[in-house]
Amino acid sequence: MMHPAGFFIVLIIYFLATLSFSFRLVFNQRSLTALALRITLVGFVLHLIFLVVHLISQGYPFLISRFDALQLTSLTIVFVFLLLCFFYKFSMTGIVILPVALVFYVVSLTLQADYRNLSAVLQNPWAFAHLLLIFMSLALFMVSFVVGILYLAAESRIKQKITGGFFERFPSLETLDRIHYRGLYIAFVFYTLGIFAGAGWSKSSLGVYVTNDLKELLSIGIWAFFALFLNLRVPQGWIGRKGIVLSSIGFLGLILLVVWNT
Repeated sequence: MMHPAGFFIVLIIYFLATLSFSFRLVFNQRSLTALALRITLVGFVLHLIFLVVHLISQGYPFLISRFDALQLTSLTIVFVFLLLCFFYKFSMTGIVILPVALVFYVVSLTLQADYRNLSAVLQNPWAFAHLLLIFMSLALFMVSFVVGILYLAAESRIKQKITGGFFERFPSLETLDRIHYRGLYIAFVFYTLGIFAGAGWSKSSLGVYVTNDLKELLSIGIWAFFALFLNLRVPQGWIGRKGIVLSSIGFLGLILLVVWNT
């Protein structure tokens, strides 16, 4: 199935927004930041409209192709970025976060969305809830991971007493750590709800909440890892660099799980 032309228009808009953020870095013109944010916002609104129209035109069930799932992930990353720009001095991270969203977006456009001959398993209402929550949690984990990488890079510059340049326009280390942690927490909530929905899907389809499938056991293991990390983070002093490194291990496990499932 060919993708609607609107998705390619959004791709161009996101690319122009990324280019504007790059020009802001090169030419140091504050007006370019405002321009880049406006372009990003226009791209997000059009992206949301085109994706909703596309899903409605396909009819229920939704999010049953990799194209849909990757589009949702990209859309969520852009939304979280815009939300962080509203609350924090976060706009210059667009030069890092928008390309991440673009990766998901471009990969989705290389895939064919085939909705024919759907199995009864995918038409189960629990399937939509599970896929929606899991891929939204993936997007939130991704943003948190990128923020963590920015924290490590900024901290390294401070230790080396390097001043000025790109990183001076980012939030403080304390703010980056707070964003990283809150992103993890919200992503974990979505991931937890996604696992519950997956259990409901399994129960209605197979008669059991959890099977001995290795992928299901791995997903529960990743959930347990983040549950322990988020609860022990402060008592064990897993903040800053140490906490980001530990959370990255869980994130990489999640990425491997998603790749395995697709």
